[in-house]
Parts: sequence; C-alpha cells; structure tokens
Amino acid sequence: PLAQAQSAAETQSSVVILGESGTGKELFAQAIHNASKRADKPFIAINCAALPENLVESTFFGYADGSFTGARKGGQAGLFEEADGGTLLLDEISEMPLELQAKLLRVLQENEITRIGSSKPVPVDVRIICTCNRDLNECVEEGSFRADLFYRLNVMDIYLPPLSEGKGDIPSLVTSMLRDISVREDQPNLQIDKAAMDLLLNYNWPGNVRELNNALERAVGLADQSTLRVEHLSTRIRGKVGESKSRSTKNSARKLKSSLAEAGHTLILETLTRHNGNRTKTAKELGISVTTLWRRLQEAKISN
Repeated sequence: PLAQAQSAAETQSSVVILGESGTGKELFAQAIHNASKRADKPFIAINCAALPENLVESTFFGYADGSFTGARKGGQAGLFEEADGGTLLLDEISEMPLELQAKLLRVLQENEITRIGSSKPVPVDVRIICTCNRDLNECVEEGSFRADLFYRLNVMDIYLPPLSEGKGDIPSLVTSMLRDISVREDQPNLQIDKAAMDLLLNYNWPGNVRELNNALERAVGLADQSTLRVEHLSTRIRGKVGESKSRSTKNSARKLKSSLAEAGHTLILETLTRHNGNRTKTAKELGISVTTLWRRLQEAKISN
C-alpha cells in the first residue's frame, strides 16, 4: 500500500481506498494529499453516511443568497468550493444517495458546480479520494452505486489490509503514533519497552489501526514516565494474548501427544510383525507387559 500511495501522490487521478473499519483509510488519504502537489491547499473530509438527507446537496454544492428561508445572507460555499485546489475525501462513498451520485459525476466531468438557488456555474479544481469498507463492484451489481461514477472514480484503487494481516507494520505505526501523541500531549521522548511491544505484536487487533492508536493513548495516560510498559496496556489486550498463547500451548501439546502415540503404534506394529504376531515375544522386546501391549493394540485398533 505504501508504494501505491506514493504513486497516487504523484498523479492527479481519483483514488478509491478500500479496507475494514479502523484500518486508517482517512489517514492514508491525508498522507497521499500531503505528498502531492496539492499539499498546500485544503484537505477536506466528509462522511457520506453521516449527512442528513435534507442537507446533502447544500453541504456539497452550497447555496445562493435567499435560496430558501433561513439561508445565510450572501449564501454559503459548499465543500467543493472550500476544497478548491485541494483534495476532497468522500468517506464511505458507497452510502452516497444515487441522486447525489449523478450530480457528483457531472461535477467530475465539467469541473464546475452550481449552488442551490443559482444558475451561475462556479469552476472548481478538486481531486477526489474515496474510502469504502465494501467492494464497490458489488454495490454496482446490486444497483446501489452508479457504474459510470464507479469507473470515473476508480482510476487507482488501494486496499488496506486489516492490522492482523500486517503485523510487521506495527513497530513503525507505534513509533509514528507515539511521535504524534508526544507532540499533542507535550510529553517528549515517549517509548515502549520490548515486553509491551511483544504484547502488541501478539494481539489480533479487531479494531485495526484505530484500536492500536487508542491503546497507545490510554497507555500514555497511565504511564508516569516516558516508557510504556505491559501494565499500561488494557487488561483486554493482555487477556486476549494470554488466552491465545494458552490455546496455542494446548494445541501443541495435543499434537505432540498424538505424534508420540502414532510413533509408538508404528513401533509396536513393526515389532509384532517381526515376531509373526507373537504377543509374548513382542512385549518382551518392547520391555512392557503383555497386558500393556494388549491395551496399546486396542488403542491403535490393531487386531490379530
């Protein structure tokens, strides 16, 4: 994903970022903007799933003076005008109403918007980055997303895997997050010791990057020094890792026991064959009683 992000930063094309909730899609979009030629222009993010239906159009396109009762004097710029020259992040694009999708497509084609209550087009230069936790292809197939808009937006697509699939990234993420927290909280030289880092590496992170960041913020709040230790991490994280290790140990023990039993059965069968099925001679060579040999044969389901 990092190489793809660098490539995306070097172009002006639209980008679709896919991934589970909490994988850091907005942070990734911000990083693309910051590394692009638009870095000194606005980066504006809007969650398409959180907008009231009656405010959707005015939020994106703004409105003219006197366009409706209660309208602000002089009108109001929409997100496209506010983001002019920069980047507009459409979070959860799959939740955008079909009617608005048609208007978004027109903006992308014409590079202009028209405020509500006005007939005067306003030119805009905005790069679109979208995020989604669903496959937009499936949304197109089920009819909830316009195919023409999908092809217009999906010039570059980047998939952010869940943190459980990219645990090798955790140390660098922790370093970056602690640096940010250090600046925000005015706590210089924040670090994490090896035992705590090992715990983070062994946790599955169902909440992805967002959960990791929250865990570090909590730990910083509890730590009385600049080094984060195991006791500063939540009992949930410590408990889950402990449970996982316990299950792993039990599974390993079962596999070892099974392997030893299988090896023992093979040895008994070979010895029994060599003595032509004579249990007394077989038991004597193996150093066990005939009764024990009989029980082992029953366990291995070996008959005469």
